[in-house]
Amino acid sequence: CWLVARTVVESSMKARFDVDPSGQIIVLKDCGVPWIDHLFELEKREGVEHSPRERIVFCLFPDTSNGEWRVRTVPPSRLQNFDQRVPLPQNWAGLRDEELSRVSGISDCVFVHGGKFIG
Repeated sequence: CWLVARTVVESSMKARFDVDPSGQIIVLKDCGVPWIDHLFELEKREGVEHSPRERIVFCLFPDTSNGEWRVRTVPPSRLQNFDQRVPLPQNWAGLRDEELSRVSGISDCVFVHGGKFIG
């Protein structure tokens, strides 16, 4: 499982500029893998762990329970798991469904947690 997760995250890191020109968003097509520790290790290996413009800030992945897409912010470190490098927008916090879609400009939204770390 560890090696599979590492491979999934590494592949996502390599494709990050195909997702967004900033390179700060990854897409994990195989969700359910423990990705955060691998991400930190890969950022360190690439020498970007201290570069705010090069680090990953968002991870997109499919939810296995319903097939919807989720977004998860990346914590600043392993020890700060409930903080975010970049939070989701404040005006999205706690919103659901049509209201969230209207405010965000993204169709078919479901919710964003009040803590702005997952949606």
